[in-house]
Amino acid sequence: MKKRPKNKTKLKGAEASKSAPVVQ
Repeated sequence: MKKRPKNKTKLKGAEASKSAPVVQ
């Protein structure tokens, strides 16, 4: 159960980092 939120955070961070430079 603790691995689920950690995976979601890593996915969100990677997508946010890629989306940030792409949008900018």
